[in-house]
Amino acid sequence: MATIDTILQPDDAGPGYCAILKDERYPSYDWTTGKTIRMSCAPSLTGPYPQPGPPLSPNFREAPTLIRAPDNQDWLLYYEQYAGASYGLSRAPRLRGPWYQVSGNSGVTAWDRYAMPAGLRHGSMIQIDRKQYDAIVAAFPGSVPAAGEEK
Repeated sequence: MATIDTILQPDDAGPGYCAILKDERYPSYDWTTGKTIRMSCAPSLTGPYPQPGPPLSPNFREAPTLIRAPDNQDWLLYYEQYAGASYGLSRAPRLRGPWYQVSGNSGVTAWDRYAMPAGLRHGSMIQIDRKQYDAIVAAFPGSVPAAGEEK
């Protein structure tokens, strides 16, 4: 199976790792999982990894970005609806799920629970601490509110 855009993450359910990847096959009646984000978990970093489970995203999604939610409880999985049309977001309490789609190109603005700047492509995120955040805000005054301020 052809894959791209793979992330390896320690499995929060126990020993091992999970690979979050894009199923690169074109979707069809024979390959309904094509062009979706899927997951395969293995007992060690080097595998062996079984065939991935069911899709974590709708078809025609790529560039998964996996982070912990700000409450450090849930997982957040962002993915791009290509080519650059929009971003979607799925959420799960554990890496192995259950996953559900929170937002993304639904066509119903009231259903979208977050917003991303227009024109984003293949995003990545890293966690920073308060000191790093304050340094960024100081370096780019007026771009984002400082801690405790409203804009």
